[in-house]
Amino acid sequence: YAQEVHDLIHTLGIRVSVDKNDERVQAKIREAANMKVPWQLIVGPRDAEARQVSVRMRGIRHDLGAVDLDMFISALQEEIKSRGQHSVLEKCFPDIDVAKDA
Repeated sequence: YAQEVHDLIHTLGIRVSVDKNDERVQAKIREAANMKVPWQLIVGPRDAEARQVSVRMRGIRHDLGAVDLDMFISALQEEIKSRGQHSVLEKCFPDIDVAKDA
């Protein structure tokens, strides 16, 4: 499923990569944070079954939760086109207070 998500996002011209190494998920999350990756999508069997992705955003210390894959991609495209005027957070996670969670 991770490769399917990668391919879908990549076909839209958005930079994306899949971390396939055998490290624990927490180590992968920490490494991505150190690399200042803006968005991390974590997928597992339940996410694949529901066609969702669990989302983490740079600057917010916790998992934002699961969201429908198509909704996330649509919101991400909108954020890119608007150069940040429209946020993935606003569309997918309206209840998140960024100032409080950072």
